[in-house]
Amino acid sequence: MRSLLSAAKRVLPADLIFLPIIRGPLRGGVFYACPRVSMRKVLGLYEAELNPWLAQALNRADLVVDVGANDGYFTFGCASAMRQQGRPVKILAFEPIAAHVQQLRRAQSHGNYTEDEIAIVSKRVGRVDDYDHVTLDAFSELRAASKAPLLKIDVEGAELDVLEGAFTWLSPDTLLVIEVHKLEYLDEIAQRFAPLVGALDRIDQQPLPVLGREMRDAANWWLVSRLSGR
Repeated sequence: MRSLLSAAKRVLPADLIFLPIIRGPLRGGVFYACPRVSMRKVLGLYEAELNPWLAQALNRADLVVDVGANDGYFTFGCASAMRQQGRPVKILAFEPIAAHVQQLRRAQSHGNYTEDEIAIVSKRVGRVDDYDHVTLDAFSELRAASKAPLLKIDVEGAELDVLEGAFTWLSPDTLLVIEVHKLEYLDEIAQRFAPLVGALDRIDQQPLPVLGREMRDAANWWLVSRLSGR
């Protein structure tokens, strides 16, 4: 079966095109990416372990902050969810890689999103503000205007840097989903930041029937805000 799936991928276009998300909590979103490496996203099965949590969190969030937006799958999936629920779209997307920024801007234009609805910041997020970096605390006015921000962090090992520059965002009202790339960070993040944001639950990678496991590092987990009791 996997060989058949691999063969099917090879007949897909290698160029960047607009791709719809057809299933899952991010369905309806359209992002700009290569079909050969994006079919799990199209099917709503990319990082499928998070889907149950996301479905609940997106019913509450009035602002989405996407730190490490990459090709825009999460950004535009969340925008679609907000639109479908009849709520204003309010997303802040951070992405430092120029090629991905262009993908984000193409999808933003294609979806007729204004800068007020989806703001794209082409800098890395860290613990200090400088020429190459910006802190989330620099956007504290947005935080103050939000009752339930959803903060997604996917920064390939720089998770602590982002959190240490985001103290105005760290409260029990914030819905966190953090992709963790170092085993020791699982306990460190929970111990240091759970007193500010509440309990965090760990979600592990799980292989899917037929499709199997995603091609990602073994050192890859998620910490998410515990939604029960909120």
